[in-house]
Amino acid sequence: MRPLYLKMQAFGPFAGSEEVRFTELGENPLFLINGPTGAGKTSLLDGITYAMYGETTGDRSGEQMRCDHADANTETQLCFIFQLADKVYRIERSPTQMVAKLRGEGLTERKATGTIWQLTEAAGQAPEAWPSKLLVYKKIRELDEFVNQLIGLNAKQFRQVVVLPQGKFRELLTASSTQREEIFASLFQTQRYQWIENGFREKAKELQRQYARVTEDIDAIFGEADISANATDSDNALVSREQQLQHRLTAAKAPMDEAEQQHQAQNKRYVEATRGYDRAKQLAEQFAQRQALLTEQQQLQAQQDSMQLLEQKLQHARKAAKLQPLWHTLADNQHTMQSTEQALNAAQEHAKQAESARVNAHKLYEQAVRDAQQVPELRAQLQPLQQALVNAEKLQHAQAQQQQLQETQQRQQAEVSQQAERLNKHEQQAQALEQAIDTGEQTLSAQSNTGVQLAELATRIQQREELSRLQQQAEALHTEQTAGQQQVEQAQRALLEAEHTEKATVRGWHLSQAVLLSRDLADGEPCMVCGSVEHPALAHSTESAEEAVEQEAVDAAQFATSSCRETLNRAEQALLQITTQLNSAQQRTSELKQQMGAQAAVGIVELRQEQQRLQQLAERSEQQK
Repeated sequence: MRPLYLKMQAFGPFAGSEEVRFTELGENPLFLINGPTGAGKTSLLDGITYAMYGETTGDRSGEQMRCDHADANTETQLCFIFQLADKVYRIERSPTQMVAKLRGEGLTERKATGTIWQLTEAAGQAPEAWPSKLLVYKKIRELDEFVNQLIGLNAKQFRQVVVLPQGKFRELLTASSTQREEIFASLFQTQRYQWIENGFREKAKELQRQYARVTEDIDAIFGEADISANATDSDNALVSREQQLQHRLTAAKAPMDEAEQQHQAQNKRYVEATRGYDRAKQLAEQFAQRQALLTEQQQLQAQQDSMQLLEQKLQHARKAAKLQPLWHTLADNQHTMQSTEQALNAAQEHAKQAESARVNAHKLYEQAVRDAQQVPELRAQLQPLQQALVNAEKLQHAQAQQQQLQETQQRQQAEVSQQAERLNKHEQQAQALEQAIDTGEQTLSAQSNTGVQLAELATRIQQREELSRLQQQAEALHTEQTAGQQQVEQAQRALLEAEHTEKATVRGWHLSQAVLLSRDLADGEPCMVCGSVEHPALAHSTESAEEAVEQEAVDAAQFATSSCRETLNRAEQALLQITTQLNSAQQRTSELKQQMGAQAAVGIVELRQEQQRLQQLAERSEQQK
């Protein structure tokens, strides 16, 4: 880690705002912070430590680090910019503090906050002005976890390894070996190792106690078996307790083997008896099953006649079930035929009545015409009579007859007109019936055609909707495929850069190790690597100010390469999945276009309009029916 910029405001002894630009120190790896007591040397280290971890190098908390001389309107805040490997980060952190209220008088408590950005280096600009990318925003816990993972050390480890607390170094130089051990223990927190040593010591003591208890138990067991530790054989040679126990076991083995043989013989007889019992039991069960089957057979034979009747009924029922749909269809057709025949008979009856009425009316009309043709003849006959009859009675009689003829003619003409009107009405009714029959037949045909067209159109609409959805899905997948290809290419470039960096870092580490080893080599002394006592070409640094590459840098480079490789694998897997989905959508689109043919070019709006028109036509036909 390399510090680049530090800004402290109302922190420690600084009441105002103080800035430290470490970049002005150049590329020198070492620099000295010098100043009188109380000038703020330790505060710089406290500012760096608190900005990163929210804790100071000493015992004071962040709230206690607020400057007592700072103005109430000035907020305690730290800004630290540092470089880690090839990346630059900026952290801003504020402790919990009392600040002036924005409205009114008095103070209010403001909680601690912390934010971190990743910066992109910009030539010619100060680090605090570089473009940034927000990583964690005002969340203390997430910021602490991110810094611990980024640096690889927690706050306690950072203080022990990186920052040497104030006053400990002088004590270390002047202390005795015992005191130096205590200082190192306090500095590096080695109490846990002492705890581990004490734990192992207690465990060793416990193991010794367990061993003593086990030994006592063994002695007690040998004592119960009357086995002495100082026993001798016939030659007065010492015999160990184990040998004595072995002799007794050998002596007891013969009766034990005999008992084992007897047990095996008894077990064999028991097994044979068990098998015989199982066979007898199975035979008894088989006899019982045979008797049950005989009884069941007799019962079934007694029910054979009824079962045959039921079987016949079942066969008839199955045949009837097969014919039932046809019978229902036949009944429906017969009912429809009867209704149609009744309507046709009624129409024919009306037509016959109308024809009969027309014939009668025509006959009456012809009679009236004939009667009307006889009127001039009667008039011609009336004139001689008028001349011949002089008296008034004959004249009146002739006039009366004439009047009667006129009335008769009028009545006949009226009857002819009525008959003609009735004939026209009957003819109109017959025409209306014929038109109704024609309309009904046309309506039935139109309804049938309309239903078929609606079914076909619904299928086309469903196919067209699926085609539109697949086309939209293909466009989205194509966009995702392009983005996925870009991500794969970007991941490949990042992997190449990471591998190049890893190779350079490993090479630098090897060179650094070789340089460190060469510094300790002397003529005539064997090399700890190859064992040679001659060192004609020692490894040396190419630059006087070159920094040694640590193992942590190698681990970080390897981790970065592994992360880039995993990122590339994920990107390739995602691209493969998107490509598979796109190919499937395109294949289904081609199949739909082949099925639809020219209808694939018709829009969904036109198809829905056609569907609405056919539905309206079907509704009108239904209403007319």
